[in-house]
Amino acid sequence: MTRDPEDLEKRREKINLAAEEHRQKRDEYNHLSKEWAKKRDELNEKARELIKEATKFKEMRDKYNALVKEEKVKRDEGNRKISKLTAEINRLKSDLSKKRGVNLEKMKRELRRLEKKQETMVLTREEEREVVEAISRINAEIKKEEERLELEPIIKSKMDELKKIREETELHHKKLSEYAELAQKQHDEMTRLYEEADRIRGEADKAQDEFIRIKTLADEEHKKHVDLIHQLRDYDKVLFATREKQKAKGEKGEDARQLAEEIFKRFKSGEALSTEDLLILQKSGYL
Repeated sequence: MTRDPEDLEKRREKINLAAEEHRQKRDEYNHLSKEWAKKRDELNEKARELIKEATKFKEMRDKYNALVKEEKVKRDEGNRKISKLTAEINRLKSDLSKKRGVNLEKMKRELRRLEKKQETMVLTREEEREVVEAISRINAEIKKEEERLELEPIIKSKMDELKKIREETELHHKKLSEYAELAQKQHDEMTRLYEEADRIRGEADKAQDEFIRIKTLADEEHKKHVDLIHQLRDYDKVLFATREKQKAKGEKGEDARQLAEEIFKRFKSGEALSTEDLLILQKSGYL
């Protein structure tokens, strides 16, 4: 490193300007990184709020799903009772009709046979007419017998019970459908909010990546700034030492001239001089 103070000053000023430039860039990057951090935090907070809201819809969905299960159990139990009671009523009707000499079950079997024949077989016009007439006749006989049987106290009681169970079962089925629809609405809203939260979290992650990138640039500028500041201190030390040396040299030269003048005055007054005095006069140009 040169010891010329003027050159040192120029070099120092150049380093100082570079250090200031890196400081400004560091501050700009730090400000920008804070903006990205703020955006990241706001996005994460928004995502948390959405998840919190979605959780409420999830709780409502689970509540309605639990009600669906309860109503399904009641509906299925009602259907089992309906099947059992219907079979019991049919047995009672069959038994009572047989006591009157009417085979209700036989008529129903014959009706099913004729209906299947009409549906599956190719019939002539005359055969088709005969089958239709037979179906109509048997239907009328079955209806008449059914109406008579339903007037029987035991059958009527069972029919009333069956009607009540059917109404209750239908009500449970209706509630089940309503709860299932409500549960689906809660689920759809929950899903929408979770998806929105995921999208916003993705934006927050991008903001975090940008924050890290900008913060890294700020750290790099800070390091460059600090390195240059250290160089400035080194230059300041060299400049101080150089100036002190020049000052000391100047002070020493002034002292030497003053001493030579005093010796020369003594010489002119006739005072005897020592060898050292003569050497000082010689170096100062008096001899």
